[in-house]
Formats: sequence, structure tokens, C-alpha cells
Amino acid sequence: KPSYIKYYLVSITSPVQVSINGSLARDYVGWIREGSIINITAKPNYLGNGTRLLPINGSLLITVDKPMNITIEWVRQYLVTVSSEYPVSVNGTIATNYTAWINACEYINVNASTYYVGYGIRYVAINGTGTYRVCMPMGVIVDWETQYLVNVVSPVPVLVNGVETNNYTAWIVNGTSLTIRVPMYYYLGNTTRLVLKSPVNGTVMVTKPMNITIT
Repeated sequence: KPSYIKYYLVSITSPVQVSINGSLARDYVGWIREGSIINITAKPNYLGNGTRLLPINGSLLITVDKPMNITIEWVRQYLVTVSSEYPVSVNGTIATNYTAWINACEYINVNASTYYVGYGIRYVAINGTGTYRVCMPMGVIVDWETQYLVNVVSPVPVLVNGVETNNYTAWIVNGTSLTIRVPMYYYLGNTTRLVLKSPVNGTVMVTKPMNITIT
């Protein structure tokens, strides 16, 4: 009586080449003996210019026990870089230089908290933060500005940048002018007055943390 060996028709389809039992192919069709093992390996396919295809089901060991139609699925990814002088959060990852492959048209969130350095100095992000939809290779740069803490204390009301106050506290951008107007005389009534002794009365350029006392 004749003896037969069972073979199954196996089809493997991929938009780019994969390794099938050690041989590269994109579209494979063959009769495979029952019980044989097919080893399919697919690696990221780099297309240049910050674009690649990543296999979703690229590493497979399949025992052939029936006819099979196998499709290797891929996802397009784009290279994203985020550069910052100070730490930022990119999708929850804290970094100053962030690099990652992101699935096409997915979103990344770039957040930056105020960064404090010592007393009276901080850095505030002025652009580059927000939500980005990644539909192409992308480079994001987060820029910062330097701010200094300025305190102005006076026993009588003075004008600081047009605001009347006795105690002024604010974070001022480096290089900004602070205008202080102090009355030469302040009358307390009952024939009593205060006379300005402080030399500060005019415009001050903020280039460092400042504590200004009007006397």
C-alpha cells in the first residue's frame, strides 16, 4: 500500500523583505511538509530621512499543521528629537535630549516645569512645549528665558512699573527695565514728612536677583 506524506500550501506576504528560514523574500508561496517549522524574522526597515517600518509580528516560529496565509504587518514610524537646555517631560519621560521612534500620526506631549537654580534665579520655557501630532520626522527645540526675583520694599507707597505698592515681589525677565518712582517727600500729616534718602529712583536694569529697599 502506498505511503503518502502530507504537505500544506503556505503563503507569506509582506510589503518589504523578511527572512523565511534564512532566505530573504517578500512574497513566498510553497508546499511545506506537515510538522515542519517556519522561522520568520523581520527587522526594522529604514527608509532614510528619519522614517522606518517596524514589524508588528516580525518574529514567528510556526509549526505547519494546516494550509496557512501569513501576512507580516508593519507600522510606519518617524524619528522625533526634543532638545532642551533644562529637563522637560516627553510623554512622561524626563530628558534634556530625547530621541524616539514614534508611530505615524500618534501624539507626543512636551511639558516643561519652571526650573529653579539657587536663590532668586529660574528658567521658564517660552516655546517648544505642547502637544504634537507626529506625521513626519520632527525636531522640537524648547527655548528658555532667565528670570530673576526682585523685591522692592518701601515704608511709603511707591510706583513700580506703574503699580503703587509698599512691598513689590516679582520674577522679572533678564534684561528687563524696572521703573521705580519714589516721592521725594511723603507727608504724614501733623507737620511731619519723610524725606527720600535712597538713591534708587528711576530705571533699574534687572540682570541678577535684587533686593531694593527704599529709605
